[in-house]
Amino acid sequence: MGDFILDFVCFKHRLVVECDGSQHADNRRDAVRDAWLEAHGFRIARFWNRDVLSEGESVIDTILARCGLPW
Repeated sequence: MGDFILDFVCFKHRLVVECDGSQHADNRRDAVRDAWLEAHGFRIARFWNRDVLSEGESVIDTILARCGLPW
């Protein structure tokens, strides 16, 4: 989207989901991308890869909640 690669996007709920590894800690490019997305009306849900793998149900619950959907 724009000049950026997104992990997942739900246009209906204007939600971007990012699954990040350690290379994204304090990443300046991520901050620029987040600001651009927010300026275009998107919200960002960012999760660490390890949480996606080990706490998948919690991650899904969070995503559904941010979309206003029941689980």
